[in-house]
Amino acid sequence: MFVPHNAVQVSQYPSELVYEVPLGDSKVRLFAGPAGIGGCCRNSNDPELIRWEEMNDPEGWVARGRVRAVRHEEATVAGKPGILTHFEISRDGIIWVGARANVESHGVVILVGCMAPQAHFADADQTCSGLIDSLRLP
Repeated sequence: MFVPHNAVQVSQYPSELVYEVPLGDSKVRLFAGPAGIGGCCRNSNDPELIRWEEMNDPEGWVARGRVRAVRHEEATVAGKPGILTHFEISRDGIIWVGARANVESHGVVILVGCMAPQAHFADADQTCSGLIDSLRLP
């Protein structure tokens, strides 16, 4: 998987790779790691845990009442059958648009995705697609 050269890792949790990439006056967040919620030993108000949960399960309890749209479609990801999910979620008065791919490899479901403010998602789409397309699995 390739991330842009100006990406900064913002998550300190093992196996959860979260990066921020500047995008004009905003940012795009890139996510990669095992799908699922890994909140062990973390405060439920931890903003990084909340973002990871939003990416993993935009229809779940953490996003309840804030999800505006979710669309799932079958796709080939890293040469394997997978699922692409596109969603919109409202957080702090800003609509965030997200895209993620889930694909299984050797019994582990891998998540790769991104989120950006709606006003900037068209600019972030190339970065998001590049991240998802760069995934290589054994």
